[in-house]
Amino acid sequence: MIILNLSLYLILNFLSLKYNMHIFQLNYYMPDTQIKWTLKNKNKFLIIIALALVQAISIIFLKEKAWGMVAITLLINIILVIERNVKKKIVFTNRIIRMLAINYIILLALGIIFRNNINLLGIIYLGINALTPIYMIIINYINKPINSMINKYYINDAKKILDGMKDLKIIAVTGSYGKTSTKNYLAKILSSKYNVLYTPGNFNTLLGITRTIRNNLKPTHQIFICEIRNRQSSDKWIK
Repeated sequence: MIILNLSLYLILNFLSLKYNMHIFQLNYYMPDTQIKWTLKNKNKFLIIIALALVQAISIIFLKEKAWGMVAITLLINIILVIERNVKKKIVFTNRIIRMLAINYIILLALGIIFRNNINLLGIIYLGINALTPIYMIIINYINKPINSMINKYYINDAKKILDGMKDLKIIAVTGSYGKTSTKNYLAKILSSKYNVLYTPGNFNTLLGITRTIRNNLKPTHQIFICEIRNRQSSDKWIK
């Protein structure tokens, strides 16, 4: 039964983290925005916390006899976090993969530390699942130094590409409303005379622009039009 519960927990852990990381990705990896989203959708998470409390109390008082009930509640948890009718699927970027790796390192370390007390380990694992939104943000902060180094390398590489194209004209489109439409109109008009590259979709963050430059900008491009989410990001490319 313990092996079954561990297998169910690992499935739940992955699905729960995937669900929260997907929203985190859509929120441009911004913890403040993620917290606001979590509070807005608190009912689902309150149900998950309530189930975890039932599981923990059962383990404390019933011990090994509780594992059958725990298996049932784990299955209910799995059903709750399965994503349905997703318009835009999660992209397993290197950042997401690193966050998952850190999660499994933490779970493995806890398993080793509390290997002689399965009931306590089970309660800790259940607590992690109940607090997945907070746990995921903690993992993100653990991962932050690595992300910063990698992002800095990508940004500097993009700047080198721009520095090597002295004749390239850069048009930054920013503001509160109509950025995407303005960018698309400009690209269509200017493309009739010039070789134009513009940021696709809503690639309007610093890293989105960086990715466009590194992956798509060619020496033959004459104009680069980038939609920029805020003025602070704009200054990084205009200077």
